[in-house]
Amino acid sequence: MRCLLKPIHWNPAGYTAPAGHPCASGYPHDYGYGHEEWNNSPHLRFEIDGRGHRLLHAPMAGKVVPENTLLIMYASHDRRQQMVGIAGGARQLGPDDGGLIDAIRRMVAARALWREAWAQPLVRKCHSSEAAFRKHWEDSGGLDANWICPESAFLWLDEPVDIDPQAVTGKRCLQRRFGGFTTIPADRAAHLLDTIPPGQRNAAWHTLRESLAGESDTAGRQDVRPTPPPDETTQQALIDARLGQERFRAELLRLGQGRCALTGCAIEPVLRASHIRPWRDADDESRLDPNNGLLLAAHADALFDRHLISFDDEGRLLLANSLSEFDLTALGLRAHMRIRLRPEQRAYMAHHRQEFEARNPAPDKPGPGA
Repeated sequence: MRCLLKPIHWNPAGYTAPAGHPCASGYPHDYGYGHEEWNNSPHLRFEIDGRGHRLLHAPMAGKVVPENTLLIMYASHDRRQQMVGIAGGARQLGPDDGGLIDAIRRMVAARALWREAWAQPLVRKCHSSEAAFRKHWEDSGGLDANWICPESAFLWLDEPVDIDPQAVTGKRCLQRRFGGFTTIPADRAAHLLDTIPPGQRNAAWHTLRESLAGESDTAGRQDVRPTPPPDETTQQALIDARLGQERFRAELLRLGQGRCALTGCAIEPVLRASHIRPWRDADDESRLDPNNGLLLAAHADALFDRHLISFDDEGRLLLANSLSEFDLTALGLRAHMRIRLRPEQRAYMAHHRQEFEARNPAPDKPGPGA
């Protein structure tokens, strides 16, 4: 895994839409906004093979980096440099990914986001009229998102975290040029994750931290080659898979009455059609079998996907050894929670539980007389 420190434009409003923060140079200075200001937008979520993914922007100035990159994004402002978001297992989209990019943009309706930028006075100041800005937006192809990553490894911080450049790079300041990046060893990336306060360590944090455990330092290696882009057949397969997933999701919404099976959350945009037996391990029939599915809120789906939680035959919640009471409270979960399992779901759940138990062995029981 290659770990990159990546500077992006500062957004004091959480990166769900442009915030109108001034910039001294670069694209945000010229146009009044940066495409990375949508990196935490709920609009930029899409699904591939039944799993949530995120679309995001991190300018690379023509550089190409390998797949399975860890992007640690930070922003410079008010004489501070702060970590704002992390994307693990990230893949850079390039010129050969045109078909895939177009398909993803249709999924996320990216072209409609121009209104959120135009609402900012700074954007209006940089353009003579709404028509002129619309032309700029259309001519540039709309949202210029150039990375994708699995949602389970995407962490955007509610409160940005200060970075000590000296501890991470040995320099007094991290670079500020938006098109640049700094490669760091995996242990430095792990150090940065460890500076995130416990209150912001959700399931994605655990996924990212686990991915760094035992990683060797690959900084500076010259033999890492970018993964070839998917061909047209692969791109079409992704689109077809999404259509099947839409039917799968619709059936889970119907069976679950539009509520998360675990938490009862009824906010449809945050509900995920989660496979019990993972897509990669399932045959074509079980991939689209609604009995192989659970409707889960996004945080519960991330926990379930990473086998940090599972369920017994009665639907009782099983918890990974690594989850603390603090974690449960932060996630709004309780140890005694349960779901309603249909008989047809139990065989699928037994497969999930087998993997869960392999990753979370029961503590040794005390011997006689202990």
